[in-house]
Amino acid sequence: MSVLCVIGVRPHAGKAACLAQAYRDVGQELNFYVTRQQKDFLAASIQPMDNFLAKTTSRISPIEFSYKAEAKNIGDFAKEIRSRCILSIGDTKTSLVAALAASESEIPLVHYESGLRSVSEHEILEDKIRKKIEALSKTHLVYNHISRENLINEGFSHSSIYVVGSLYEEIILRFNSWGNAVTIPKSILISIHRKENLQNRLIIKEIIDRISIFSDKYVTVITHGSNKNLDMSPLISYKSVRVVETMDVRSFIRFLKSHEYIVTDSAGICEQATLLEKKVLLLRKSTERPWLLSERTVLTSLRTMARDMDALSKIGPSRWHGSFDGAVSHRIVQAIRGIT
Repeated sequence: MSVLCVIGVRPHAGKAACLAQAYRDVGQELNFYVTRQQKDFLAASIQPMDNFLAKTTSRISPIEFSYKAEAKNIGDFAKEIRSRCILSIGDTKTSLVAALAASESEIPLVHYESGLRSVSEHEILEDKIRKKIEALSKTHLVYNHISRENLINEGFSHSSIYVVGSLYEEIILRFNSWGNAVTIPKSILISIHRKENLQNRLIIKEIIDRISIFSDKYVTVITHGSNKNLDMSPLISYKSVRVVETMDVRSFIRFLKSHEYIVTDSAGICEQATLLEKKVLLLRKSTERPWLLSERTVLTSLRTMARDMDALSKIGPSRWHGSFDGAVSHRIVQAIRGIT
């Protein structure tokens, strides 16, 4: 009997690699089903890493992403390999289709990153997806006691919740040894992908207009499938700006390390940058990881960005110590083994 993990977006790659190794460490195999939610997922995220898919019984979806068809395919594959549970990670469409597959196939569902909640007047899409997944889950794997209390307050059983920690800590430890990236003073890394921000095709230019005074030498903009429709042409006039394609996990950790400031609307990138003790502007009204917020990691908007950047610029540098235990994936493995 095996465990099937469903993945399909870039943040899943590093997490899946850590989990695959943890299962190998205990002499077992973690299998994967890869959706096509992000078509560049395999090329950009997995192949440059140690190819953990080659060491497992895995299947890459042959179809364009569709909830109904993908749920059936995942369920069929899970039954074929006699999976004792399906593991869903996060709050994406891939995460939800994994939950639907488990429900329709009557296979127990385990959800990692359960219990995260944003503090906002309006419930964000990720919260809605996460709650749908949690309603179908037998077991909830959470970051910390804050997430645990969120679930308990919503009526979930204490016995169904396991505190395991953040796999981003393990990803940083695992892939940080590749290259000795030195932080370039006043360098800025920009990565924008949320739908509400992408409605403004000139948002990258507007961000740079507000923060370029703080870095006249080195600004990096990351492009990927989500922001391919943004108008990058105005950036040609900025001599300090370079545009790079999305990259594999190892390269991305190195990029984060080499920049002093990170401007993003991604909760995952914000978390990794905060763990690396970078200065972070999170372009969102709220975050489902409120414990990350501090004088070095702040919520921002286009209206307040220049002021927020100025405040960050007055904070001295911080040296990353990497004080993580590197055992998150093993705690996940032990939790799943204990309930299946």
